Amino acid sequence: MEPFRDERGARAPGRHRTMVIRRTPDDFRVIERLVPAVAEQVRADRPDARWIVFELTKRSMTTPDAVAQLARRLGVPPGACAHAGLKDKHAVTVQHVAVARARIRSAGSASDRIEAGQWCARRIGSLDLPLASGSVEVNEFTIVLRGLNDAESAALDRRAAARADGDGVLVPNYYGSQRFGSGRHGEGLPGERLVRGDFEGALRLAIGTPARKDSGSRRVFTRRLAAGWGAWSDVLPTLPPLPDRRAIEALSRGEPFASAYAALPYYLQELHVDAFQSLLWNRTAARLLGRATPAELEDDPELPFPAHAQIPPEFRGLDLPALAPGVSLAEPWGDAAASVLRRAGLALEQLRVPGFRRPAFANFNRALVVVARGFRATPPEPDEAAKPRSSRPLKRTLSFQLPRGSYATVLVEALAGRSGDPGD
Repeated sequence: MEPFRDERGARAPGRHRTMVIRRTPDDFRVIERLVPAVAEQVRADRPDARWIVFELTKRSMTTPDAVAQLARRLGVPPGACAHAGLKDKHAVTVQHVAVARARIRSAGSASDRIEAGQWCARRIGSLDLPLASGSVEVNEFTIVLRGLNDAESAALDRRAAARADGDGVLVPNYYGSQRFGSGRHGEGLPGERLVRGDFEGALRLAIGTPARKDSGSRRVFTRRLAAGWGAWSDVLPTLPPLPDRRAIEALSRGEPFASAYAALPYYLQELHVDAFQSLLWNRTAARLLGRATPAELEDDPELPFPAHAQIPPEFRGLDLPALAPGVSLAEPWGDAAASVLRRAGLALEQLRVPGFRRPAFANFNRALVVVARGFRATPPEPDEAAKPRSSRPLKRTLSFQLPRGSYATVLVEALAGRSGDPGD
């Protein structure tokens, strides 16, 4: 049962809906907007600036894959490229990439528009410093919702009105399901196994548990490793040449599971820790917001989406710290965080990977709620691409801006609704 279905296969909990997103990549568009001061520096395009900035447009590709291909075209190593964040794979996205000028083989190659099958890059200026997450101010989204019936379309408008804030919509700033891609078939997150010192469990979840979304060599790898788990020398020759093989090579040499896990690509290790920390943040935010709503969260995995009037004014400017060693559990969120940790059977000081200096649980704050500015929803119209799930399938197009790091799919879930939600 789901409030909407993502055509990539991701499903969200809740009452059954016919609504779908991302039937095609064109149904989900994202444009990255730089902080005004950074954008002004880019436009100045100084010839002595150390970084050349490209506008990268990609379709149905991950950011790392597109950036790696751009790097090869420019003749630079991937480490010579810097970008401000990851953009959705199953979408059409526009973002910025800075490339170290000194590493480019020829000046001419940096002055042309570069095109490939699924991406293109256009040189737009330069910077003295590389791009980082703080370089982005907002992301602009245009999302087509398809397969709606009349009642769902009307309910979407009611829920948006119940959360209206000026020209925007107020929603909890939960991490979206994309953040938890390291979870495999509902068996948990590798990061949770890591903090408990279960390196075998973390490794098995990370690379030895098949998932429906696996494809190509990844699909072959996870299935062969799952079938041959423990017989390292026998299974190793059958595995495709992915970087994850290094972990199985370590095990075949008799090294412990901690060493094998350390042999995984570091970006994967970071993703595992970040995903578990994000899950704890979501649970804390849900309990905190649940106090202000009738939602009962003790045994309900759903995340509450309260209406504007149900969110206390002091919560609208509240930054909720990520849970990490040394964080002070202060009110108004301290009790909620302590409850989440108790239910997980963990203490703050356990939020580290035993024997590892990094990856580590970072100290940072995240806004509890955000406003999707400039929110617009087009009137319902016939959905020419919908499967015949209803007599009159409809589509709506949503457009809005979110601060960097906020998830558009969370807003869609808030508007899709569950039984008893504001607007029903």
